Amino acid sequence: MNERSPVGIPDEAILSGPQLDWRHVDGPAMWWDSDIHWLTRWERLKLWLHLTTADELACMHWPAFALRRFVLLAQRTACPGTETPTPGNPNPSTGEP
Repeated sequence: MNERSPVGIPDEAILSGPQLDWRHVDGPAMWWDSDIHWLTRWERLKLWLHLTTADELACMHWPAFALRRFVLLAQRTACPGTETPTPGNPNPSTGEP
């Protein structure tokens, strides 16, 4: 899978989603691809109390990444030929199992 997104970021980096680093030397941070966001005290509290998720915070800070991730997931589930052919699910391009 060497596909790339239109903005030059590998699709796998977009699909992996955000990661939290609670022990960063400069304070808690959220990473997505190579972008970083330092978590505010309010965001840390909301995460600790389970009032929000890392995905929800990432959508606020990186709406373009969130939209691209949504589009990639939709394409992968909607595109014919992305599923493994089985006897009950023949290959749509050839019609053969």
